[in-house]
Amino acid sequence: MHSRTKRSLLLIAVAASAFDLAVAQNWSDGIETYAAGSAIDGQGGWDGWDGVQTGLSLVSTVQAHGGAQSIETVPGADTIYEFSGIDSGHGTFTAFVYVPSTTTGIFHLLIMDEYNHGGPYEWGAWMRFVVATSVVESDCGTSAATNTPLVFDTWEEVRVELDLDADTVEVYYAGNLLCTYLWSFGYNGSQNYLPIALEAIDLYPDPAGSGPFYLDDFQLNWSGDIGTNYCISTVNSTGASAIISATGSESVATNDILLSAAPVPNQPGIFFYGPDQIQVPFGNGFLCIGTGATGIARLAIENASANLITHQLDNTMPPAPSTQITAGSTWHFSCWYRDPAAAGAFFNLSDAVSITFTP
Repeated sequence: MHSRTKRSLLLIAVAASAFDLAVAQNWSDGIETYAAGSAIDGQGGWDGWDGVQTGLSLVSTVQAHGGAQSIETVPGADTIYEFSGIDSGHGTFTAFVYVPSTTTGIFHLLIMDEYNHGGPYEWGAWMRFVVATSVVESDCGTSAATNTPLVFDTWEEVRVELDLDADTVEVYYAGNLLCTYLWSFGYNGSQNYLPIALEAIDLYPDPAGSGPFYLDDFQLNWSGDIGTNYCISTVNSTGASAIISATGSESVATNDILLSAAPVPNQPGIFFYGPDQIQVPFGNGFLCIGTGATGIARLAIENASANLITHQLDNTMPPAPSTQITAGSTWHFSCWYRDPAAAGAFFNLSDAVSITFTP
């Protein structure tokens, strides 16, 4: 990645394969399917800046967030993930970052408005993890950076909320909002990126430091989906983690929500919903929904096909009166599915999506 002083961007390319694009353009990578110690460049859609694979971003077992492996990146590395076809709609990108207190230097995470091997390049968002001053900073669409404290020796979430239709972006670290600005103005506010898009992510440790820095559990939930995704899903026997999405309208009167989860094994599964957000180990993954005062609403059994499972929600037929969906109510949805090929508990779950309903 090369832009003034090569402020390496962590090109968090909202990567999308043809399968991802067909299913609400959701993407996730928990770095669990690659051989430990191997270079991530050249695997699973990851590549080097301008196609130059340095071999310095490695699949590591030293630190991990959701499973047993993460990406370990050191100075000299410059790793990207590209996507295609994301030029409208809205979505959320998340990843987890671990910065050891023993490391030195600056790690750059960039989200690209445009990326091509050899250029042109357009940088939409730029986060810098500055060890010397213990801050995470972002230019936030201006020439003056905004910062928040850098947390060492623990995994913290990076979240980018991007709406291409509204031309807005919000950048978060460890739950703290760093900034919101116009995506088309670029990371420093001096650009006019048109047409706007989301094309890649870039992981770039500054050459002057020592590293290492660790990243794990990348997720992108994109398109015209409704609701807000939360919680973590773990890798299943398909080699990826199942992401839930909801399409249709939040309107109770319209009553047209389609729930989908993918990729999942071609096995039976059950969508369910409840009132509380939680995240506790369950089966081979995590249970993301709590019973609260209403209990859990279990919907009809569905059978997955082509690694996709769906359910047409009918809010006129709740499993119990206490779980009736009404205007103004907020419910959280997830999917339980069988996964005998993965062994362990022989079942797993998707992440969850929270939906607030309207009249």
